[in-house]
Amino acid sequence: MLHVDAVQPPQNPRQIQIARDAWRMLSRRDRRDVLRHARDGERHPNLRVASTAYRWASTVIPPGETGADRVRRYGTAGVLGIIFDLAVGALFGGTSSAAGGAIGVVAANRRMARKILDLGPPPAV
Repeated sequence: MLHVDAVQPPQNPRQIQIARDAWRMLSRRDRRDVLRHARDGERHPNLRVASTAYRWASTVIPPGETGADRVRRYGTAGVLGIIFDLAVGALFGGTSSAAGGAIGVVAANRRMARKILDLGPPPAV
């Protein structure tokens, strides 16, 4: 068996789903602590939690994604979401928060994932 010195990002769809499920299974407090530590430029002190966070973050922002890729993928979706919200609001009165809210969640997840990935992979558990 090959020994790896650092946690590796998920490579296939099954590993990606496992990483996302493991992140969701962390307690709300652990996820909040991960973000708090990442904002301070530190990894979570529990290596299992830090590894789970890194693997999840690498499913949100694929390794090697450039700024141009991000704008191409999410910039268009953001503009279309705003247009959709305005159209629904004009047709039915009020505003629709579903599309705009979903885009906001994606953006928040990407910001959190970027902070985690900027720390680099934690040592293998």
